[in-house]
Amino acid sequence: MPIRNRRESPLSEGARDLKLSTRLMGMLAGVLAVASIAAFKGWLPQAFGTPFVSLFIACALTSAWFGLKAHRRVLEDREKESGRAMIVAMAVQLGRQDDAALERIKAKGGPAGEAAGMILMGRAEKKAKANAPPHP
Repeated sequence: MPIRNRRESPLSEGARDLKLSTRLMGMLAGVLAVASIAAFKGWLPQAFGTPFVSLFIACALTSAWFGLKAHRRVLEDREKESGRAMIVAMAVQLGRQDDAALERIKAKGGPAGEAAGMILMGRAEKKAKANAPPHP
C-alpha cells in the first residue's frame, strides 16, 4: 500500500481544536449510548441506565454545539483569506495608478482604499530609502 503525502489542513488552529473536541465528544456520546443500551438490556446494573442516557444526551448536544462552532470558525477563516487575496489582487491593479488617484481611492475607504494605502506606504518607503545618504 503506497504512502500518501498528507497535505497540511487548511483549517486554522482554533478550527482544528474545535473539530477535535467535536470528535472526542461524539466518541464519548457513542460510548455512553452503548453503555445505556447495555444497562437497559441487563448486561450492566439497571441503575446505571438513566444516568448514562442523561450523559449521552448532554455529550451529543455538546458535540453538536462544538461542530457548529467549528463550522462557523471555518467559514470566518475562509472569508478572511478571500478578503486578503482580494486586497492583494486590487493592489496589483492599483499599482499602475498615480499617487493622486491612489489618494482619492484611499479617501473613499473600503478594501480598495486599504490596498491604495498600502501602495502609497510602499512608495513612500522606497522614496525615503532612495533619498537616504549612503552609510560610509
